[in-house]
Amino acid sequence: MVWTTDRIFNIPYSLVNRSDWSLPTSIDGINTLVFGDATGNMEDMSGRLLGYDALGAEHEDIPNAMAYPVWAADPPPGSIPPVLMAPPGDYNFNVYGRGNLPEPIPRPLYSLLAFGFDGGYLLDQVPATVATHDVMEFRRINGSLVHSELSFRTNDAAKLLNLTVFRSGRPGFDRRTYRILGANVTNLSKVFAATSSDHQSLVVVNRGADTIRYNVQFNNELIDPAVYYDGIHPQLAVTGLVIAPQETHLLTPSNWADVNHATLVVGIEACGNGQCAGGEDHVNCPQDCTTVPCVVPSDGLSITASTTLCPGTYEIADQGQDGVIRLMADDVDLNCQGAKLMGSGTGTGIVGTDRSNVRLRYCQIRDYAVGIGLRGGSAPQIEGCVLENNAQAGVLLLDTSGASLTHNVVTTNVVGVSMNHAINSQLTENLVCGNTVRDVDAISPVGSAGLRNACDSASGWNDVGAAGCTFACTSDDNDQDMVPANVDNCPGTFNPSQRDSDGDRVGDACDCCPHSRPGAAVNVMGCAPFDVGDANGDADITVADWAVMIRCRRGPGIPVPSSCDVADLDADGDVDLRDYAIFQSALCTGH
Repeated sequence: MVWTTDRIFNIPYSLVNRSDWSLPTSIDGINTLVFGDATGNMEDMSGRLLGYDALGAEHEDIPNAMAYPVWAADPPPGSIPPVLMAPPGDYNFNVYGRGNLPEPIPRPLYSLLAFGFDGGYLLDQVPATVATHDVMEFRRINGSLVHSELSFRTNDAAKLLNLTVFRSGRPGFDRRTYRILGANVTNLSKVFAATSSDHQSLVVVNRGADTIRYNVQFNNELIDPAVYYDGIHPQLAVTGLVIAPQETHLLTPSNWADVNHATLVVGIEACGNGQCAGGEDHVNCPQDCTTVPCVVPSDGLSITASTTLCPGTYEIADQGQDGVIRLMADDVDLNCQGAKLMGSGTGTGIVGTDRSNVRLRYCQIRDYAVGIGLRGGSAPQIEGCVLENNAQAGVLLLDTSGASLTHNVVTTNVVGVSMNHAINSQLTENLVCGNTVRDVDAISPVGSAGLRNACDSASGWNDVGAAGCTFACTSDDNDQDMVPANVDNCPGTFNPSQRDSDGDRVGDACDCCPHSRPGAAVNVMGCAPFDVGDANGDADITVADWAVMIRCRRGPGIPVPSSCDVADLDADGDVDLRDYAIFQSALCTGH
């Protein structure tokens, strides 16, 4: 991956090409780990340093893993490859102060980014001294593919912690960030951060001995660009929160669709009271919560009560052609926890007939005739599932009423979502793309409605206010920041935050003029829309242009006349040393 300066994350260096160290793991855990101004390692629960290099060779008990400063363009000969991939699991990340390692500029701060299947975590501008040893523990809650949490502890006497949790980067959908800012942690602190399983709330947990004061900020950056894009992402900020030892805070914006005008609802739970309440789990409160028992799927598994599957990949053919998993009761919740069912091209992965109020969550189903097939019944819910490469349909709804499909990925099937007389259905923020015959095929979907779905081909289906789906399918994400190129404000630069401080629609990560005045017209570089440096308009950059720069210079914050707009290269309303720097770069590079 390529990492460049992203101001919302305050990464202390521009890290380009192989100058960073990343640790992508499988889909079943953390994808990428980026260390900033520090050294560190990654170890499994047995204390082994694990990984695979870019060629797939296994490295166990790697000596001196991650022992090089991130600004090294290439690792020394014979050292560990710069890209490591770790197997699925729970991990500890250790960050140590740099000690006497060579450093071009003293910067006692580091940042760490780790992201996975449906979001991730960012530690931003964490202080580090020579003696620092910070430990981050990544834990999957009940082994879940999509529900995890990160804890932080330090041996430093005191420091301020900024920790961001972000969720969902699907094209056009909610891109929620949950920020803990300025938490005053000590060497007696242990802080956990996560989201609730439905992603509605930020969970902050204090399992240390000291009271912690902190601030929070909630953003929803992509829910409706047409409405919200005014250069400032909608956000809810609350300061002065206090969490006592053994407390759990469940922090919920009252309205994610309009966080600018939302209020914060704070729920407080106490670990050790014998009740496993909201935000608590077997990781952050083992006194009150136990591991949820899971079931290993098998052909013909009957679901008669709410069931949790054990995560993993299972090759299970539908031998009797009557469904691998069969929903046999109403009001049941099947949580697959990311378990993947792989068939032999026939049969059905999950089947239900005349069932009401069943809920299917986080299931991955591929290589059947039908991934999920529901016939009759009312109010089924399918949420966060992945349906792919099924020979007839990813999801088949026949004569159902009130079905709800939310945040599913349905791709490479013959038909993505097939609805036949499925009345009063609700499809919300599903990615239904790359299916060979049709993405959505609806026959008589009376009373049904869709919101913010993505598809390319739809028959008999229109989202609210759209012809077909709200968004077209987009797989063009060359910079791999989880933002499709058609809405990415830096389409060639990794910038998952999409931060745009000056509101000119060119992200900070690639904005050559990051202080443009509001409303100023800019080019793709974020600068005034003329040839940068060509102040006299002769299509060349020479000393004559330099003369214009000298004539127009007034200094920072001093307005210049309109005749000097051509010298205001960063479009901030003045001509100062920043403009001189841009001109010097243009003179050297020719643009």
